[in-house]
Amino acid sequence: MEVAGRSTDMKSRYEAAMLLGAAGDALGFKNGSWEICRSGSEIAVQLAALGGVASITVKPPDWCVSDDTIFHMATARALVDRCSKDTNKTKLYRKLAIEYKECMTDIIQMGN
Repeated sequence: MEVAGRSTDMKSRYEAAMLLGAAGDALGFKNGSWEICRSGSEIAVQLAALGGVASITVKPPDWCVSDDTIFHMATARALVDRCSKDTNKTKLYRKLAIEYKECMTDIIQMGN
């Protein structure tokens, strides 16, 4: 793929997509206070009170990713590991279960 005159390999695009997805999740999650808010107007008012998007630094502890991103990353690890070796679905499901179990530690820590 050509992007602005340079070639971008699939691994770089995959990593960028994962990183941007996590950043977007953290922004929309706002440590849980915006995750379930159904009012875009209310979020816009709160965002303006924070000084707008340009004033936000999306990083812990004020802007953490949600459990959705933790599971997304666990799924990605399982897919990368299994798809690079073989396509046996039973092995993939086993790897997914292992990754999900391991990521639960991160999710439990988020609750504290």
